[in-house]
Amino acid sequence: MQVPTFDHKLGSSIHSIISHLFTKFIPYEISIYPGKIIQTYENEGLIAPHTSTIDLNEYGLVPENDVTYNQDGYVIERRFKYGNNDGYTKYTILDGNVVKTETKDDTGEYITTNEFDLTKLSVPNPLSFKGKKDRNLLLKSTVNYTKLEPQSSDFRPLSKEYSYVFDQAGKVTLQLTITTLANGKIQLDGQVYKYK
Repeated sequence: MQVPTFDHKLGSSIHSIISHLFTKFIPYEISIYPGKIIQTYENEGLIAPHTSTIDLNEYGLVPENDVTYNQDGYVIERRFKYGNNDGYTKYTILDGNVVKTETKDDTGEYITTNEFDLTKLSVPNPLSFKGKKDRNLLLKSTVNYTKLEPQSSDFRPLSKEYSYVFDQAGKVTLQLTITTLANGKIQLDGQVYKYK
């Protein structure tokens, strides 16, 4: 995954391109202009490239009906449907980090608390037009289920612990995530970061 840094503030003359590869191998590009972004998708030559334009609001963010931002550009609430039900996630921001989320979805209702390394900055956010991300590196997330739905899975996460590998410049090159599931099993995931 390419994680560039760029400035997309309204009125900026910077034009940045992010190239990314979905897990289904569908390459796309996002070009950022003052007041809009242009997305181009290709399906490995099987269909013609598809281009769409999304206008940004006055804060340089993608306006979404079911997303609420605070005055600093952080997402503070997302609403969504699961089946015929309404769901949500509410975010509590402290010093530029999401320290708590409250969620209602198909697994039930739960609160996630996050712990951060306040001495290290997070990886750059290439999609800042979707809202600001955490300022610092996430160390641990703990989930407390206050209500479980009958169909909820034993594969739901109870906690996630994060560790990082840094390059000589102090940038994150690898994030490892150890997830403890409700069934007692442990899951290990990794995310590689490359910088332009």
